Amino acid sequence: MGHLDLKKTIERGMRRSNLPVSFTEGYNKRVKLEMGFPLSVGMIGEDEYLDLFLREPVETQEIQESLEKAFQRILIIKRLKEIDEHAKAITSFNAVLVNVLDGILKNHEFTQSKIQEIIDDIYSTKRIEVVRNGEKKDIRRFIERIFFLSQNEDKVEIMVSIFYTALGSIRISEFQTIIKDKGLEMDFGSVRRVNTYVLHKENLFSPFDVE
Repeated sequence: MGHLDLKKTIERGMRRSNLPVSFTEGYNKRVKLEMGFPLSVGMIGEDEYLDLFLREPVETQEIQESLEKAFQRILIIKRLKEIDEHAKAITSFNAVLVNVLDGILKNHEFTQSKIQEIIDDIYSTKRIEVVRNGEKKDIRRFIERIFFLSQNEDKVEIMVSIFYTALGSIRISEFQTIIKDKGLEMDFGSVRRVNTYVLHKENLFSPFDVE
């Protein structure tokens, strides 16, 4: 589902939870929440965050149990933390998002060293342009790291960490195109976001560790 569809799903789940949720002001009141960094359609999120607002205090364990029941078979609630209601929204931070791409090689003769050579070539490139809305955009600055993780016959895993900033980011589909343009022909399967970090005071933290 898309990012907005996921937000609607979470709003409905919050209503089902019977928790004292806060609502926005105005004629069309909505459940008050702050979504985290958007996932592209088809991606799997293993380390996602959002801010929920309640009208009155509730024990953390009760919140956990209520959310688990409301989102059964939809979301896995891993961890909760109480924060100040005036704390900065997650998406107001610059972030590093770590993704794992699974794929099947089309060229069966590609070795690990050849794959690593292509990855090194991408990483050493100073400028990588894509076309968005008819205009060329350099997205190289949004690629933080690229790692070759594993190869099992034709199955390959690649990790790429990307910057998400106020100036923009790189789309996973664009990174997949870059790989193919460099000669690494793959049929991509799952794409998983495995870690989310925010940049705070020039260091990377889990959102749970930022005060």
